[in-house]
Amino acid sequence: MTRRIALNARTVFGLGCTLALAACVENPDQETESDTAATTNVESSTSGATTSDTSSSSGSTSEDASTSSTSVEPTTSGTTATPTTSGTTTGTSETTENVSDPTTMGDPCEEGATPECCEVDPEFPDCAPTGCLAPEAYVQCDQFDMLEKGDGLAPFNALGLGCPGTDASNGVVITDYAFQSDALLAWQITRGFGNYHINNDPQAPLLYNGQSIPKLDENDKPIEGEYILESDTILLLSTGELPDPDNGYITGLGDQAGNGENNNPDNPNELPSPMADLCGSNGGQCGTPFEDCDGENDCSDTITGPWEEAGGNPNDKLWFEFTADVPQETTGYSFRLAFWTSEWPNFVNLPEFNDIFIGWQVSEAYTGNTIYMQDPDDANKVVSVNVTTLDPYFADGGFACLPKFAPNCAQPPALSGTGFSKHAGTNWLTVRAPVVAGEQDVQFGFFIADMNDSLFATTVALDSWHWECEGCTLGAPGSCGVLFE
Repeated sequence: MTRRIALNARTVFGLGCTLALAACVENPDQETESDTAATTNVESSTSGATTSDTSSSSGSTSEDASTSSTSVEPTTSGTTATPTTSGTTTGTSETTENVSDPTTMGDPCEEGATPECCEVDPEFPDCAPTGCLAPEAYVQCDQFDMLEKGDGLAPFNALGLGCPGTDASNGVVITDYAFQSDALLAWQITRGFGNYHINNDPQAPLLYNGQSIPKLDENDKPIEGEYILESDTILLLSTGELPDPDNGYITGLGDQAGNGENNNPDNPNELPSPMADLCGSNGGQCGTPFEDCDGENDCSDTITGPWEEAGGNPNDKLWFEFTADVPQETTGYSFRLAFWTSEWPNFVNLPEFNDIFIGWQVSEAYTGNTIYMQDPDDANKVVSVNVTTLDPYFADGGFACLPKFAPNCAQPPALSGTGFSKHAGTNWLTVRAPVVAGEQDVQFGFFIADMNDSLFATTVALDSWHWECEGCTLGAPGSCGVLFE
């Protein structure tokens, strides 16, 4: 029996803890009874007390961090928080002649960013870390045999997030993570999906498999055998039900038009906070995507229309969320996405039934939906990703059973065994979004739901989430959002 970990219907990001550090700073203007200055030697401590040579000074740091989860069959969730740290530093004075007296020491930064200068003024130019600090290579933790669905971190590990024992130099450290799905079969972690092998070569990997991100040479060519992020598994999410993997793979599925609902809750008829169906551009008045964002609602303006056209009625809802700190000199991130839907072709141009898939972030750079694409009919406009907006791509670049509506349409080999052979799906796509370098506690989330019904399954695959040194440009065609390769 697989162990399940559940979260109480939590729909608010950012419940995590922030570690506050207190430091003693010497006041150069402090009056003393002599021309000598006191020096302080303090040993850092995470608990207990430390005594040092300081004049009648004391300080303390404390943190009260807590996370909780409630076991509810059969939801998987988890939370992490920064460990509790507490301690007190105290000291007694001792005078040392002409050591830190500003009148005798002079400006410690007069000679530039010396070690002494950077110790006194970490913000002095050239003292702060220089160059992109995104990991050059990530620790791999998504091996299929190592992941258990009952582990609250498993779906995140499948994307390369929150790997045990990593830090910011070799992974993406996440906090406040939660995965909300009452239905055990609404999601799966698998090494491959479908029956089609790349180039139709049986010796090659499956097309829909855990994809590694290669390192590039100076000419932007992949370096053989070297990877930024190695990947073994992908995360599948569905508005229907997915079978358990067979020896690590999900293949040979029947027609997903008959899959039906996944038994996840339909209510309440709203997005989990802080996601919002309201547009956020033009100060919340809409009309200027990515400009004059209100910082709370969707500044891409891509959710409001589809949401309202479907009557704001999401069903079979599944979502997950996490928080992460952005490395220094790192201004973007990306992940891999594939999308299949049995709503095609019957519900093209019937937006009241278009299933919805949203990527969300709350950042100083941008707040709103990240999974949007250029409007096929207007290069200056972006739209959400669904069966209607993807219809032109399915027929030219993606995979679709053509001619449309023909009883004996030609089923594309790439969709063999996915359950969507009579319908449509995408190849692997890349999604890019901007963040602010060094920004802390950026919130990320994903949401999938049937809209207005629970009859025709839509499935998405996610893989290989990682930081990018050079971010994309909001509103620039082919820069941010969903990129078709």
